[in-house]
Amino acid sequence: MMKGTDTERGRGSWGWRILDQPVLAWILIGFLASYLLFFLRPVFLNPKQAMFFPRYVPIFGSIGSDLIGTLSYSKSWLIEHHTPYVGSTPYPPLASVLFSPLLFVPYRDAYLIITLCTLAGYAISTLWFPIMAGGSRRITPCLLLLSLTGLLSYGFQFELERGQFNVIAMTLALGAIALFYGQPRFRLASYVLFTLSIQLKIYPAILIIAFVEDWGNWKKELLRLLGILGVNVACLFALGPRVFLDFVAAIKIPILHPYLWVGNHSAASFAMQLFPSHARALELGLSALFALCFVYAVRVSHARRWPGLDPYLLLACCIGALVLPSESHDYTLPILAPAAALFFQRLEIAGKGRIRAGLGAFMLVLMSFAYSSTLFSYTTKASLPFVGARIPPFLIENNFPALLLVLLTATALVALGHVPSREAALVGAADSSGSAGETGA
Repeated sequence: MMKGTDTERGRGSWGWRILDQPVLAWILIGFLASYLLFFLRPVFLNPKQAMFFPRYVPIFGSIGSDLIGTLSYSKSWLIEHHTPYVGSTPYPPLASVLFSPLLFVPYRDAYLIITLCTLAGYAISTLWFPIMAGGSRRITPCLLLLSLTGLLSYGFQFELERGQFNVIAMTLALGAIALFYGQPRFRLASYVLFTLSIQLKIYPAILIIAFVEDWGNWKKELLRLLGILGVNVACLFALGPRVFLDFVAAIKIPILHPYLWVGNHSAASFAMQLFPSHARALELGLSALFALCFVYAVRVSHARRWPGLDPYLLLACCIGALVLPSESHDYTLPILAPAAALFFQRLEIAGKGRIRAGLGAFMLVLMSFAYSSTLFSYTTKASLPFVGARIPPFLIENNFPALLLVLLTATALVALGHVPSREAALVGAADSSGSAGETGA
């Protein structure tokens, strides 16, 4: 991290000494604030003066209920020779094919396989991927912080409880991106991994922008993107046109009538629950706000010619994957951890001038607080003294406001110049490593 010039530090007031702190220090302040507000106070310091034991993960029947449903779709297609769309959760047609091998093992073993794959995928996406994409080639304290806190988070436990596979799908997408840039010889394998991720969950398709390698050669890049899109559209017909029509009919249901509860953090669900009479207008406004940030992220990536995936663009894509689908439940939250880790480890606050450094530190604390608040369950968020009287509890319990705040503060940090070019970041990392080595010697 750049420490600023000697002249700047020599102005030596206590203000400079405060601002000249590692990025990790500001991140920890945000994490600590959310821990105090959303765990320590409601669990130990509540007005009843008794430890509160909330059921912070909503339990629905047998463990792995979503996996049971997914396997029932595979059974309907493979064994009963009917359409796989016999339930209420519409996955792409190939998902039924990909899960069909699990029909031939006991359900307990199938759930164990999905759980182990989820754990492995989480480790790969939060530790290996940021290292490969960031170029530091080492596990930083920031990566460890986000990886370990995400592993213990409410959203990740919710993912395991339902037997969901959001982490698996996102790991395939991120692995495809890392392979695309890191091993150009295996780009065909990269496209296959990315296609598999989309055929498990549609929303990884937003990461297709990551396959734009040369912003200056738009014809070549457009052909690549159209090729990827064409293959994925063709895969939707893999089980025949009738099954495709069943898929279209099934996917209309959550789009038009999403399941509304506090744990659905989509823009559509948030708008419908907050202002039912003006839900459509609010949803369009919130989607437009995201679109502005996304377009800005694309513009920034284009202007900087970032060799590989720009961390701000990745963060915008992941937040889009979380808030744009009409049904996006809290078990999808762990997919944000890799993008947040990559973005945080690329930040520089000190050495930017007093005003910019101060604003950057404030925005970083706010972003860290918003992100870390998503690690806690809605069951402990509405007990704050000012919630209810001044702030509707839903604004605190639902994670859409926190996700939007993460995106807006990240945009402010980029606009303030706290996310340097990759070349500058690598030079700074090399300088830090060299200084550390000399100190150790």
